[in-house]
Amino acid sequence: GDQPSRARAVVLAALASAQMRRSDMAGAAEVATRAVTAAHQAHARDVEADVAITLGSARAYLGPAEEGLEHLRSGLRLALETDSQVAALRGYINLSDVLELLGQHQEAVQTAQDGLELAARAGMIRTVGSYLIGNQAEPLLRLGRWAEADRLTAQALSAEPEGVFAATL
Repeated sequence: GDQPSRARAVVLAALASAQMRRSDMAGAAEVATRAVTAAHQAHARDVEADVAITLGSARAYLGPAEEGLEHLRSGLRLALETDSQVAALRGYINLSDVLELLGQHQEAVQTAQDGLELAARAGMIRTVGSYLIGNQAEPLLRLGRWAEADRLTAQALSAEPEGVFAATL
């Protein structure tokens, strides 16, 4: 039903995430909006953090990209407050991506760096850390900091990441 519950929020959040992975950004944004409300009403702050990140990403890709920044930032902040490391890492990945999309290269570099520090603490540097390294290398190249981007990616590749994580680098 429409009654607030953690289960309802989780199901809506999963649906929004699946729609985003299918590149149905309009559907993802619509369902994520409902999921944020459901999570907030159910006091499921970790779910609210995660789905706010999904909502921000979907809105950013629907355009204008700036519309997603507020949701991305609030989702990341809430993920950090609730110690939801996986959601926080997604937040850093998606926020740094959107910042680069907007041409905010220096902020994208710093956001990815902040995420890399969390990935290292969480023991996830060879997996989701690869996305953050890619998200840091791209704006470094645009800023003309080629040697830094080369050092960063070479170091990450020396750890021999596998699959999609290696392809990212």
